[in-house]
Amino acid sequence: MEDNKSKGFTLLEVLISLAIIALALTVILKGQFYNLKVCAESKNILIAKILAQEKMAEVELTEELKVEGGIFPENKDFSWVLDSDEVEEGLKKVDLKVFWKEGNLTKDFSITTYLLKK
Repeated sequence: MEDNKSKGFTLLEVLISLAIIALALTVILKGQFYNLKVCAESKNILIAKILAQEKMAEVELTEELKVEGGIFPENKDFSWVLDSDEVEEGLKKVDLKVFWKEGNLTKDFSITTYLLKK
């Protein structure tokens, strides 16, 4: 007697393999979205550091320090606030904060330095 069973996959085997593939793809895509988010955050932090260093170099060259703020002309998504306090005569503490938006959050990066001003 000959057996009429065909060689192939049953519907249950196909459904289980599809569920495993769907789960694996979900995990992979979730990891990719997280990586993209981290890359965007680190890019913004790097831009903020560079802009803060440029602004601090400008501050070091100016004669008079005052509380001020503004938006960076080369990157309109980033703004800054400069504050200074006299620690001793001729020695000033300078605080610079750079702000930017990430989603609904406002993030910041700050630099503090001391300058001898006469």
